[in-house]
Amino acid sequence: EMGESVAEATITSWVKSVGDRVEADEVIVEVATDKVDSEVVSEFSGILVKQLFSIDQVAKVGEVLALIETDQPVPDTFVADTPDIEVAVSNSEALLEQSSEESTSAALESTVDEVVSSLQPSGQPKGFISPLVRSIAAEEGISEQELGQIIGSGLDGRITKHDMMAYLERRSKPTVAADTVAELIAKPTLVPTTQKPELSSSIKADADDQIIELSRMTRLTADHMSHSLQTAAHVQSFIEVDMTRVVELRAKIKTEFERLHGEKLTFTPLFFEVVAKALKAYPMMNIQFDGKNIIKKSAVNIGMATALADGNLIVPVIGDADTLNLVGLAKRVNDLAARARSGALKPD
Repeated sequence: EMGESVAEATITSWVKSVGDRVEADEVIVEVATDKVDSEVVSEFSGILVKQLFSIDQVAKVGEVLALIETDQPVPDTFVADTPDIEVAVSNSEALLEQSSEESTSAALESTVDEVVSSLQPSGQPKGFISPLVRSIAAEEGISEQELGQIIGSGLDGRITKHDMMAYLERRSKPTVAADTVAELIAKPTLVPTTQKPELSSSIKADADDQIIELSRMTRLTADHMSHSLQTAAHVQSFIEVDMTRVVELRAKIKTEFERLHGEKLTFTPLFFEVVAKALKAYPMMNIQFDGKNIIKKSAVNIGMATALADGNLIVPVIGDADTLNLVGLAKRVNDLAARARSGALKPD
């Protein structure tokens, strides 16, 4: 399960290998979406017998990532959702009863492979185009024919988001005349022989300049901020507010608040409560622009900028903030801040 609007995730690292013992709620695999990196934990205790996806493969929400052999009873809801597993387990038990000790491993592997094939989506054409890639293509006006010319680096030639970004960058560059190429070749390069990230054509680096390659999070942050400029009106306004009464109130109740609720009361939840009430009172401040229409949002979701140890900034969101009281906001603020700094944010 992932957050709202997230349809797929990329496998970035297998924490557990085939044959490893896995405990319930123990991390098995790490995945990444265009919003956040996340850890997937096991629902059961047992032995990891099969990994259904390899590193850098893309898994859709709802697909099975791994198979775990366990002697625990499987919940009815889980079996109801995946009847093929129940059938395969029964077949496996029958095979094991008939097999000798030497053939047990082969029989189990054969049955596991049957489970894998039953869980994999059928009829999926080679060169499958993900919804994310199609969305980028639609935004950039890339036709199906043009899309078919892009060489993908994913599994079976699948086009990834990185392939699309690289193609769009090449696509935007003007063709250079032959005499210009000869002139450029004759000039000494400013970049040292060690390979460094490519720069925008309008920006030049001197030999002594340091080029810092963007991390995945930094690149995604840049992409999302650029997108935000197209969908939200940006206006800068300043207003002075006398915070004396708020400061006095917090100083008066913070000790008792922590004793009663087990949470420190910072200024952040106080600000959030004010913002949530203001957005309910003035709903035309809670809008988005889709290029043709103004969308007045019904939910009050507030993003909370949190600084990370590596210098990056991440913005976890408190959904339906207007439905929480001060205690609820304080709990969510403190929990999200701690999770963000420790890299333990959940996908939702």
